[in-house]
Amino acid sequence: MTITRPDGPSTAMPMVHEAMAHLAQGPSNVHTFALAHAVQPTEMSQPLQLYAVQLRDLTDANFPAKARPIGWRYLIVRGEPVAFADVKPADTGALAFSRLTHGAVPQRLAQAAELAEQAYGSSADSFEARILEIPSLYEAALWLHGARDVFFPFVGAMPADGPPREDPQFVPRILALARARAEPTDDAMGP
Repeated sequence: MTITRPDGPSTAMPMVHEAMAHLAQGPSNVHTFALAHAVQPTEMSQPLQLYAVQLRDLTDANFPAKARPIGWRYLIVRGEPVAFADVKPADTGALAFSRLTHGAVPQRLAQAAELAEQAYGSSADSFEARILEIPSLYEAALWLHGARDVFFPFVGAMPADGPPREDPQFVPRILALARARAEPTDDAMGP
């Protein structure tokens, strides 16, 4: 079988190109990055759909089923992965450019995607590639959703000094982090 990605919205990729052209006109590190985009050709990957789960939903091992779609992420490549751009619904409901992120996190996402493809690209199982974000725990993982879910964390508690790797204990680890986050500490209880 294969790892699939759903097609993103047809308006999203032009929206990202337009936002990067606009950012190239302003001051900042983002300006430098966006200006390089305008000068040197870049490619954008097929998008990964972004899902998020809230702390209140981390009550049992079925929490991935409670994740809700929140947008799309495009990996931007210029010879190597250099950034990602997010497109999310605005307050009006229409899609809008949300952010441009460059540095280690996009590189780790690209490494996770490559590792997932090597490990499961020719698997007998079918998977849909997604990104699962858990903002309250500062965790994000490439999520292969299928008959069984597979997670490759690229932000959070996994060691940042090496490449991302599959985490067979992702679900119980997240549940333990959520319980620890929800429980008051002795210091928080006061005298």
